[in-house]
Amino acid sequence: DLGEIFLDLNAKDQTALFKSLDITTKARIFTHINFKTQKSIIEELSSNEIVEILNNIPSDEATDFLEKLPKDTVEELLNLMESKQSKKLSQLLGYSSDSAGGLMTTEYMVFPKDTTVEAALNQIKERVFKAEPAQFVYIVDENNHFIGSTNFRRLILANPQAPIQNAAFPKTYSVHLESSVKEVAYLMEKYKYYTIPVVDENNTLHGIITVDDILSQVIA
Repeated sequence: DLGEIFLDLNAKDQTALFKSLDITTKARIFTHINFKTQKSIIEELSSNEIVEILNNIPSDEATDFLEKLPKDTVEELLNLMESKQSKKLSQLLGYSSDSAGGLMTTEYMVFPKDTTVEAALNQIKERVFKAEPAQFVYIVDENNHFIGSTNFRRLILANPQAPIQNAAFPKTYSVHLESSVKEVAYLMEKYKYYTIPVVDENNTLHGIITVDDILSQVIA
């Protein structure tokens, strides 16, 4: 709603309002305005201010924005970021925008299979999220191979001392990095998923795709 109100303002007022906000609110607004308005805003910001915003929005949103900018501008911004975040976004930018790899976000909750339910719940409570978290948790082995998934409800009802893999759904389908938007949408609709994990040919977990990501791609 705040993003829609923001779009009703003229360019000068948009910039003035945006600069007056705290970084959390800036990040939320930035992900709910169109690229034309985003571009207008960043033209009035320093590179360090832009990087601060990119560091505070989900990686898939940051990737969507960066892939529309000139290559030299993207390189400048990536060079100003922390190496871990820069590496993550560089990897995502390497995938086609209409593939699972290009749509996925790398912000998700994942735990080794032997983590106790109690330990997982405590970590979830302590974690700070860039966006409202989906209610799903992903489970991997010691080599980050995808095993399965669960959700908050199953964890809350599970034995606190049991390993998290005991609380997993009987089956969780996944998509590959190169899967098309059509393939992802088909599986999400068929199995009524709100999120779906993305793996490579070795079944290594790389990210997740949310239903919002698919809807925005289809509507666009």
